Amino acid sequence: MYQQRQWLTFLALAWGLAGSTALSASNSPLPLDIIATVNHDPSWFTQGLYRSQQGFYISSGLYGQSQLIYQSTQPHQIQRRYRLPKHYFAEGLTVVDNTLYLLTWKEKTLLLFDRETLQKKGEIAYSGEGWGLTHSDDALIMSNGSNQLFFRDKDTFKVLRTLTVPHLDHLNELEYIHGIIWANRWYDDHIYGIDAHSGCVLGKLNIRPLREQAVTINSRNISNGIAYDPQRQGLWVTGKYWPKRFLIKLPALSPANC
Repeated sequence: MYQQRQWLTFLALAWGLAGSTALSASNSPLPLDIIATVNHDPSWFTQGLYRSQQGFYISSGLYGQSQLIYQSTQPHQIQRRYRLPKHYFAEGLTVVDNTLYLLTWKEKTLLLFDRETLQKKGEIAYSGEGWGLTHSDDALIMSNGSNQLFFRDKDTFKVLRTLTVPHLDHLNELEYIHGIIWANRWYDDHIYGIDAHSGCVLGKLNIRPLREQAVTINSRNISNGIAYDPQRQGLWVTGKYWPKRFLIKLPALSPANC
C-alpha cells in the first residue's frame, strides 16, 4: 500500500508540474501517418523501447515489477526476459553493439546487459534520476525529467556535454535519429523532434489519437516508448499499459526550422 500511495503522489505531482511550462513554439503538429499496428502487452508499464533487426527490447517499470524483455517480431513472442530485483525501478534503455544499457529511476545505477542473453554484465553509478536513454554515434543521451539532456561517454557514463531544451521540461523517453532527438514528455501526448546540437524544437507529433484507439484515457495510460525502424523509415510508439504498438511514418524535419 505504501508503494501505491507513493506512486499516486508522484503521478499527481507530475500531472500538475507538466502543465506548468508550456512550449513556446507555435508550430502545429506534424501529420500522423500510421503504417502498421501490432499487439503490445497491456500489463507492461512501458518505459524504454528499442527496435533491433529481429525484434524489440522493452523495459517495464515499477518497484517489484520491473523487467527487461526481448520480443521477436515473428510471431511477436517473448524470447527472453530479465526480472529486476525489487529495489530497482526500470527506466529508459538503448542498445549499442553487444551491450544493452538500462537506466533506473532513483537508484542512481546504470545496468549493463548482454544484448543476446539479457544476462547482467555490469553496472555504473551516476547522480540524479534516470528517465530516458538513447544514443548517437559517439555518446549515450540521457534525460532526467528536466529540460536538459546529457550526452555521456559510452564506457564510463561520464557527462560529455549538456543540452538545454528551452520551454520543454519533463523530457522522458528518447530516440536519436540522424541529428534529431525524438522525445516523450511526461504527461503530454506529443512527441517532440529536438535538434541534437542546438536544443531547438523542430516539430511535434500529436499521438493522442493513437492513445484514444488503444486505451481508455486516464492518469495511468500516458504515452511512453519510441523506437526507430530504419527498414520501414518509421517510429514505433506506444505507452504505459497500452495494448497496441503503432508504427508511424518518420516526419522530415530540418534544423533550418529553428
